Amino acid sequence: MGQIIRSGFTGLIAIWTVAALTGNGVAAIQGRIPIEIENDWNYASDDFSAEHNQLFTKTEPEITIRFAPGWSLFALGVLAPTRDPGPREDRAFEDHGIFVEELYARYESGAFSVKAGKFTPNFGIAWGATPGVFGSDIAEANYEFSERIGFGGALSSGSGATGRHTVSSSLFFLDTTPLYQSLGQGRAPATRNRADGGVSNTESLSSFAIALDGGEFETLPGLHYHIAHIRQARGEGGDKDERGFAIAVTHKIKLDDETTVTPLVEFVRLSDAEGAADTDRDLLTAAAALEWRDWNVALSYTGRSTDAAGVTTDDTHFQVSAGYVFDIGVGIDVAWLIDETDNVETRTIGLRLSYEIGF
Repeated sequence: MGQIIRSGFTGLIAIWTVAALTGNGVAAIQGRIPIEIENDWNYASDDFSAEHNQLFTKTEPEITIRFAPGWSLFALGVLAPTRDPGPREDRAFEDHGIFVEELYARYESGAFSVKAGKFTPNFGIAWGATPGVFGSDIAEANYEFSERIGFGGALSSGSGATGRHTVSSSLFFLDTTPLYQSLGQGRAPATRNRADGGVSNTESLSSFAIALDGGEFETLPGLHYHIAHIRQARGEGGDKDERGFAIAVTHKIKLDDETTVTPLVEFVRLSDAEGAADTDRDLLTAAAALEWRDWNVALSYTGRSTDAAGVTTDDTHFQVSAGYVFDIGVGIDVAWLIDETDNVETRTIGLRLSYEIGF
């Protein structure tokens, strides 16, 4: 059954791709290529083997093909290192591979939309919205549940003083299709199979997410909220389904014509985290970004508390960054990070160059 479902989704995407390119004319093709070149220097750590320097790129080309009224095909690729460095291993643009993170067909009609393919379920916002060079690291690692295959839909309503609100939901499972593979440096692990276990690795639509997002309030412009629940079915060898709850608020406040400040707060609870019984994980992210003309400053803090069978481990992640965007569109940001994980403190200085190509 799992092979049938995987083959069906692969075939569905292939059919829609052909339809997009060979149908009655392509209505529109648009895309963008955000390019980041980053150098992270772990200059001090309680674990000597963690001290190293990493120079790499994270480039995420995306394209949308609109081939009929309301119908489109979306693809997102990622070019980045596909394996972690070894002890005290310095790297410069090594071990990069490119893979497909999202690939789905979508239909939109007014306030209603549906999609099918490979996507990231709507759960949490800190993994994408936290400012700063290192601000989103912990959220990305813990609850950016990317590379899932399934169906999703959303319905929006409201306007004016009551704001606009969107309910979204999805059914999915972890990608074990050929879309997981990378070109260039292979991924770690090199392949992904149902026998590997892990939450949502079921090859059946037994995992789901549901979320409520809102904003566009006339009386509180710039305010947005997010509330979500997720359940990821246990895979082979797992103890329990993982259940998660997220609540977040962000508010872009305009101080004057040239200055804005944007605070963000998010709390996430993962029960039976990663499918392990009696393992609960709480994550709290608090951040703020100040933008003035072409300058920006960001502070962020993430605290992670894991309770496994009555034993509690607390980790912290604090960073401060500052940056400038030149008239040609090139951005430069520098950041300082203090990360404490498993009672090991590591300090990092990061430098990031960014640029975006649109078409």
